[in-house]
Amino acid sequence: MRKLLFCCCVAAFATAATGAPATAPEVNQSAPNAPGTPLADKPQQTVEKKICRSLEVVFSHRTERVCMTAKQWEEYDRGD
Repeated sequence: MRKLLFCCCVAAFATAATGAPATAPEVNQSAPNAPGTPLADKPQQTVEKKICRSLEVVFSHRTERVCMTAKQWEEYDRGD
């Protein structure tokens, strides 16, 4: 019984290992900001910088590191 189970496991792993490789996502080879492309017409979004703080965990002596934007920290400090 053990040999049968072992053989089934080996066959399953061998099948997974020799299966078709996962395909990579298609990459657009054109220039990203070339004139006439939809990406060139959209304005660049600004990414807000994250601010990290160490907060005390309830009922524990350890701290947890939490990262949020300045706007999110203002809301957190107000208690919203």
